[in-house]
Amino acid sequence: TASVSGAATLSSTLAVTSGATLSSTLAVSGATTLTTTTIDNLTLQDSDISSSSNADINITPGGTGSVVASGIRVKGTTLSADDSSSININEGLIVDGTASVSGTSTLTGAVTASSTLAVSGTTTLTTTNIDNLTIQDANITSASNSDINITPGGTGSVVAAGLSIKGT
Repeated sequence: TASVSGAATLSSTLAVTSGATLSSTLAVSGATTLTTTTIDNLTLQDSDISSSSNADINITPGGTGSVVASGIRVKGTTLSADDSSSININEGLIVDGTASVSGTSTLTGAVTASSTLAVSGTTTLTTTNIDNLTIQDANITSASNSDINITPGGTGSVVAAGLSIKGT
């Protein structure tokens, strides 16, 4: 057992083969090799940072700083690309809250809306399929041999190019 009180300067290697307890600051200059280091609830080993059972790992920058992890910047509740490019999500994405998009949205796959799709502003649709109907350009067509029924609500009329059809 060795005991050192006061400042100590080592000009060679300090090897600790068992536990070491420091009651003050440990200042190290130069290269340092640590295999597994545990600080409070965090364990650092190789490229892993882990916590004790069920403990969170919090990374909190000082002041107005951000957390940057391999090009993705996290500032408060905002994710951004550190190089101002886009962030790719290459797996399924589930949004449990409201998704709000402020910018251009490009959807290249099938889109399923299981509720009302509300659109405000100018919208361009090239081909729209609703059940058996296809709306494309100036044409409304139906699936093979299907009728196209236009039924007004209440006492309304069907008006087509000046031709008015009322009733049956």
